[in-house]
Amino acid sequence: MKRLMTILLLTAASGIGCSEEDLLVTVTGGVITAVDTANLHDLFTVSIPLNTNQENFLVATATDNLGATMTSPRTWTVVQIDTTTPLANDTGAR
Repeated sequence: MKRLMTILLLTAASGIGCSEEDLLVTVTGGVITAVDTANLHDLFTVSIPLNTNQENFLVATATDNLGATMTSPRTWTVVQIDTTTPLANDTGAR
């Protein structure tokens, strides 16, 4: 079962030298793809639903208004642990 939990990412979208305007940041690897426009300081914020109790391999890529894409996307591995159900005991029962 997928629970829609969100993570807030705040990071620099630097690494593009062609343009300093309109950096579009795309984050993939959760339940859906999230998109935001970076501000004047190359900062962006996204809220992205995660797959619960498994690794979510998030990748943030920035593209400028000329179509140039950052050479090294930023990556994170995030696990959202479901805390709504009790943990298994020694016998594996919940």
